[in-house]
Amino acid sequence: MLSLLLLIIAANGQTPKCRILALAGGSDHGAYQAGGIIGLINSLPQGEAEWDVITGIGIGALNGMMVSQSSKGSESVLASNLLDFWKTFNTDLFYNHWPGWLVQGLLFESGLYNTKPMEKFISSTLKQDFKRILGVGATDLITGGYMYFNSTTLPLDIMAVGILASAADQGDFPIVPYKNYKLISGAIKYTVDLLRGITTCVNMGFDPEDIIVDTVLAACKAIDNEDPKKFNAVQNIRRSLEIMASDEQLSAVEMAKSTNPNVNFRTVIYPTRKFKTSFNPYDVSKRERKEMLEIGQEDAKKAVSKIVG
Repeated sequence: MLSLLLLIIAANGQTPKCRILALAGGSDHGAYQAGGIIGLINSLPQGEAEWDVITGIGIGALNGMMVSQSSKGSESVLASNLLDFWKTFNTDLFYNHWPGWLVQGLLFESGLYNTKPMEKFISSTLKQDFKRILGVGATDLITGGYMYFNSTTLPLDIMAVGILASAADQGDFPIVPYKNYKLISGAIKYTVDLLRGITTCVNMGFDPEDIIVDTVLAACKAIDNEDPKKFNAVQNIRRSLEIMASDEQLSAVEMAKSTNPNVNFRTVIYPTRKFKTSFNPYDVSKRERKEMLEIGQEDAKKAVSKIVG
């Protein structure tokens, strides 16, 4: 099928391209990431947002799942669906409390919250075969290894397990069992998985020069100065995680660029403003989600303007 497609494109005088959308982890910033995807769809030239391969970690696995269920060429519908989803989102869609509330989660479960709702959401979204290749990453707590779930080789039900595991933020959400593995968020190993997306395109027969990568991160590139003199323990942890997330995501991008100099890393979208963090995962207000969606679109538009002119 791929060989036939390449022949048809070549006959029309076009150079075939493999387009990748790489989505980072960053739970509370899922709406921002969706805004970045929407902004790319609305700002890139026609056809340039028709991604072939999606890689996702954490919330990127969930947003990536929604992207992968849309057909190439229907990106405007995808943008509308993502916008509606995050505008109306509430935490009950992803998790709820255990019968014994936080005490049960803290003392008797492997996560503070019950993610049965997320499991149902994933199953209900994966109603049909993938329209684009999706790859998501999870971490095995037994070996410390990284497990990559690829839709080209795995059925829908196993991909559903991988997506749930990738989004299983450590501590907040329960461990996901799969075969002999005990899986949690892939963000422990990779905050964004660029390399496996590139490998997928290479395995499809594309040269590095014909691979285009759009990346949507979830952490700010620059960390604002803060005076920690009056920090309590929670603020100390929050600040430390903020610094770690920014450094890890940017380092992943730079490493991918250095090891793949001929690949076109077209855009890297990251929050240009700092967002509030919440005690409960994904628990941001409707106003805050609206702001994230808008800023994500603005940041994507600015990134595209630098390459389009």
